[in-house]
Amino acid sequence: MEGLSIMKYQYFSFALLLLLLATCKAQLSSTFYDNTCPNALSTIQTSINAAISQETRMAASLIRSHTIGQAQCFTFRERIYNATDIDAAFASNLRNGCPQTSPNGNSNLAPLDTLTPNSFDNNYFTNLVDQKGLLASDQILFSGGETDSIVTEYTNSASTFNSDFASAMVKMGNIEPTTGSAGQIRRICSAVNSS
Repeated sequence: MEGLSIMKYQYFSFALLLLLLATCKAQLSSTFYDNTCPNALSTIQTSINAAISQETRMAASLIRSHTIGQAQCFTFRERIYNATDIDAAFASNLRNGCPQTSPNGNSNLAPLDTLTPNSFDNNYFTNLVDQKGLLASDQILFSGGETDSIVTEYTNSASTFNSDFASAMVKMGNIEPTTGSAGQIRRICSAVNSS
């Protein structure tokens, strides 16, 4: 039963991260948690990686919600200047609006889906196949791993993607987060509170 609770927490964390990325504005920064919770980003990444490894089809379907929206420069700067799994012309074009030196341009925006940025469709997966995933967390879905076949399937079949996305949303909607005395607000975010 504890494993199920951990899975629910991981899926909830993953969904929350997707929501935050899709709606973030200038009030957030890459250093927001540096003082209060220095391990926050690595903790979130660990949770996301665990959720993706447990159920790759659901993760690939849900992360697809990146088809609509934009990301701020600070969330993809490292990728466009240092990644090797990115289309060179795509990265070069993004560098025009995202200077290498932080904090210059931190709040500048780029669309998550370059082909059809205002449509909910499967072109996001085409971007990944073409190495044009804006975020490293997106491009990892098509990087020689076990989700490559899912990305290829979604690229070739919008109906399969739509069906899987709907199923994943229903499944995620059925997650019951821990509430009340069953949970805790941590005094130190990287450790469970002592009794």
